[in-house]
Amino acid sequence: MRIEKIEAVHGRKHAFDVFFDHDIKIRCFLKNIEDFGIRPGLELSEEDFERLKNAVALSKTRQRAATLLSARPMSAGELEKRLVQKGESEENAAEAVKWLTEIHALDDLDYARTVAQHYSRKGYGKAKIKDELYKRFVAREYWDEAFEHMEDTHEAAEKYLKTKLRNKNPDSAEIRKAANALYRRGFSWDEIKEALRRYEEETEE
Repeated sequence: MRIEKIEAVHGRKHAFDVFFDHDIKIRCFLKNIEDFGIRPGLELSEEDFERLKNAVALSKTRQRAATLLSARPMSAGELEKRLVQKGESEENAAEAVKWLTEIHALDDLDYARTVAQHYSRKGYGKAKIKDELYKRFVAREYWDEAFEHMEDTHEAAEKYLKTKLRNKNPDSAEIRKAANALYRRGFSWDEIKEALRRYEEETEE
């Protein structure tokens, strides 16, 4: 395969159209140009031509991965799944995620901490946060450390009760309703009982 000419792509930084004989064109990135020494007149064997195509495909996957990650934070597992859903090969998706992790653009532990802090501050308990980490494909090895960055669950539950039970002397129906709401928000029954006890002590005082 002989390279006839190279043209920069208008409006696309570091992107180039490489024209081969037999009316073949491949859009490459600067890294591909440098790695393969692409220049007009260069002859590529069929094996090198296939290697170039594979390298270009990986570069495109990396670019797409970086774009997705810049739009919003996500875990390595979630990003890999999104890339495959958008048509990237599983191999290239995994390689792109590995690359972003190696350059510290992707950090599952930091992301897990952020998720735990976010939902904790919004008044949710550990069960809810576990569910959110699971849905976001965060590896379980990061969960325990993420929980260390949560607000105190008893304080969070008590704060919720103070917001909901504005009546200083709530009846049993109101208390039951608030307790069920806390359970749905991811608090354990032990945490709920402790929060109710502390709430009752404060209101008695």
